[in-house]
Amino acid sequence: MLRLDRQFEELEAKVKILETENQALQAQVNPLKREVERLKQQQERETAKRAQTPTFNEEAKAIVQFLAQGHQRPTLQELASQMNAHPTRVEHFLNELCRTGHAQYHEGIGGLVPPTYSLSPLGQAYAVEHGFV
Repeated sequence: MLRLDRQFEELEAKVKILETENQALQAQVNPLKREVERLKQQQERETAKRAQTPTFNEEAKAIVQFLAQGHQRPTLQELASQMNAHPTRVEHFLNELCRTGHAQYHEGIGGLVPPTYSLSPLGQAYAVEHGFV
């Protein structure tokens, strides 16, 4: 009987040691679980952001790059001339940039002053992120 009591006490002591170790491990694991969750959420946000970023072709990128260089609100004709492209083609890409919020259309004044274009804040961010400025 004495032997069983001693074995029982040894087992109880081992259980206490294991419970203490478990608590210490839980204290280490819980912050790591929170960090993993934070990183998962960050990755999801970055993936969603990449999915929202439009993919422009080279001509649209060239327009963004030209507008990012600080040229004072060029007209469609000035952009077409600069790009050596037909105005209708340039207008197509400008419309796409305006539709996605990357460029802004500025109304002209009657027939005296033609409309002009500039980058929006989103377009400026795109230009910076893609190394255009």
